Amino acid sequence: MKLTTPLTIHYDECAFTFPWNDNRQNIHRTVYDTILDGKDITEDRKTRVFLYDAIALDAHAELGLVTVRGARLPEHLKAASNSLTIKPGDELEISATLSASRKRFMDQRNYTQRVTDEDVPEWAKAMLERNASVSASDITLISRNDYRVKKPTISFIVPLVKIRATVIVEDSAAFALIFLNGLGAQKGYGAGMIEVIRDAKNTVQADSV
Repeated sequence: MKLTTPLTIHYDECAFTFPWNDNRQNIHRTVYDTILDGKDITEDRKTRVFLYDAIALDAHAELGLVTVRGARLPEHLKAASNSLTIKPGDELEISATLSASRKRFMDQRNYTQRVTDEDVPEWAKAMLERNASVSASDITLISRNDYRVKKPTISFIVPLVKIRATVIVEDSAAFALIFLNGLGAQKGYGAGMIEVIRDAKNTVQADSV
């Protein structure tokens, strides 16, 4: 059942800088060590505690910036407490960092297929509408970065794209769930975060408490 009444999302958010690294696995480790403060947590719970986005700040890729969001972040991060109120019919301008890959089944095997630049708008529209219960339009590919993950026994690419879109909320609860838990795959490597940039009245939606 769709939630057709206003809903206020309460969440924590913070940001910090760190030495950038070409190996996305090292960024993953740095982010998780910083946020969890050395505490052990099972792998299946890690992407449920927080979302993050990591970008290089300078042309020489020496310094990175991490933005972190969670329903309640650890106290040592000194995060800001924010709120976002949404209701069905709200028109929002959003940006999202997504893992541009999709599963394909061929010859009795599952394959991971890279989404091409040309296919990103249609692919992102389908993902947003299916998972966040919104009507999406004006989807633009802002940037793409293919990050390499190097582990002792395996190496692979995380194809991250940043998009911008206009969405109309249809189900407040469904949108809130995606806002807090992220959209798509590879959240452990910095994918999945949706940011609300402006509403239809051209005012920033999120408020700090």
